[in-house]
Amino acid sequence: MAMTANIARGCGSRVKGGLYACCATSPYGEFIEFFLIDPPVPYEGKSFRAPIVEGSNLIFWVGEKFYPYCPDFIEEARYFGVSKRIPIGELDLRDFKPFQTKMLFIHPRAVADTLAPTRHCPKNDSLHFASKERCIGPLYFFIKPEDVETESSGVLKRTIGSTVYTVPKLINGAKLTPGYFMWLPFSHFEYVRQEDGSVDARIEKAVKSGVNILYVED
Repeated sequence: MAMTANIARGCGSRVKGGLYACCATSPYGEFIEFFLIDPPVPYEGKSFRAPIVEGSNLIFWVGEKFYPYCPDFIEEARYFGVSKRIPIGELDLRDFKPFQTKMLFIHPRAVADTLAPTRHCPKNDSLHFASKERCIGPLYFFIKPEDVETESSGVLKRTIGSTVYTVPKLINGAKLTPGYFMWLPFSHFEYVRQEDGSVDARIEKAVKSGVNILYVED
């Protein structure tokens, strides 16, 4: 199953000649809430570009430059799945198995410094409703008013690329720090062909060795 084409992601368009680790959407899959890490787990390391390999799993940094708010990435993944670029030639692609390998995501603003009361918990955890444990739900309440649009009906909408989602009215601000907030099953690799339709020789070699890589145009 290939990724949805012709959409605008928060991180922009995919690069010709780029290799991407993907998790596609499916009508038979779980809701995105199933994959949320709630409460988010603090991350105390530095930001990074290339994914970190941990066993057979891949850890990705979701940049604030492209996704200012953690929910931006969550909602984009809900509708369009995830496509994250990985370096060619640096990883043994045979180590990553479809629906066995996990893709874990860190956002620089995923952990709030407050036990804010929540009216919405994606996991329906009683500890979260009682403000006894941090919840990922309030992250939707921390989106600044200047970053949303108000419709004539009064509904607040946030737009990131092709993704549009509803947000609640801001309750209060909070200091937000990096943390793991979501994991998804790796489904396949996609390689974006060069302008002339050619394919990197290293990719062709990986395909011959049995790695599942789909060739796509964009």
